[in-house]
Amino acid sequence: MSGESEIREFLESRTRAHESKDIDAAMSFYAEDLVYYDAVAPLRFSGTEEVRANFLRWFDGYDGPIELETHELTIAVDGDVAFANMLHLIPASTKAASNCRSGCAKPSAFGGWTADG
Repeated sequence: MSGESEIREFLESRTRAHESKDIDAAMSFYAEDLVYYDAVAPLRFSGTEEVRANFLRWFDGYDGPIELETHELTIAVDGDVAFANMLHLIPASTKAASNCRSGCAKPSAFGGWTADG
């Protein structure tokens, strides 16, 4: 499997975890020292504890699964380092539709890909 296809599978798996609101599965994709930026205040979250609390707040805003549409995905891979950038559209399955720009980059040299934000 090529680096780009590995990243695509990684991102698809991460999206499925978010859509199903599986907090443990979702958090398994993120590095422990991540800094995560969101579209809602306070905007910046540091470390898995803060990100986990933010995701739980997000998940609680939906009665059922969350639908995420990925658009404008770009992936760059060089050896064991990759960067991905995408636009997530969250259709109006709760109070209102929203858009979120997302990106992640992390070396795989330590046993697989993780997202750093």
